[in-house]
Amino acid sequence: MRAENLPGRIIVGYRLLEILGRGGMSIVFLAQRLENPQERIAIKILTPSDVAMADEFVSFQARFLREAQAAHQLHHEHILPVLGYGEEDGLFYMLMPVISGGTLAHRLAAAQGSMPLDEIAGYLIQLTSAVDYANQRGMVHRDIKPSNVLIDERGNVYLADFGIVRLFDSGNLAVEQAPTTLTTTGKMYGTPAYMAPERYKGEPAEPATDIYA
Repeated sequence: MRAENLPGRIIVGYRLLEILGRGGMSIVFLAQRLENPQERIAIKILTPSDVAMADEFVSFQARFLREAQAAHQLHHEHILPVLGYGEEDGLFYMLMPVISGGTLAHRLAAAQGSMPLDEIAGYLIQLTSAVDYANQRGMVHRDIKPSNVLIDERGNVYLADFGIVRLFDSGNLAVEQAPTTLTTTGKMYGTPAYMAPERYKGEPAEPATDIYA
């Protein structure tokens, strides 16, 4: 189904209203709860391109659900929570709170490369706390970048988009039992401008990979 046809669609008790953002294979919608029209939520829906082959779509579904499962396990004040996820009428979805302050990428663009040091320090403290929390639970994000960091009106930041998360042995049994990889052998995943040098050598992502980004 084309994204243009999704507004107005009802999914898990919410009506899709408008597009908040787009990713490579997903779109985030603002949605309204049918039982309480004042309640709004963000719903991320898997929408692969029309050229995606059937076997690729299965891979996209697996990665989408993996992101949802990974983020759903994390409960940290600076990680965007996944409130629920699943599939309905062929649509794979994630439910998340609405963060209306934009992304760190938007903030950097507005600042034109010049931000107060105390603001930078505040963002770093919050973000490193979130990264350390995820790493301690056996997860390497692998794609930390300004566009994956959301900011609310009070200056709180939230790490989002665990779509290419890597799981490693951290002593956490629940994580160890999860699949360790759903990415294709021989391919690099991430955003080149923020990738650690060892990733270009084909070495596996480790907690230091997130710290570098």
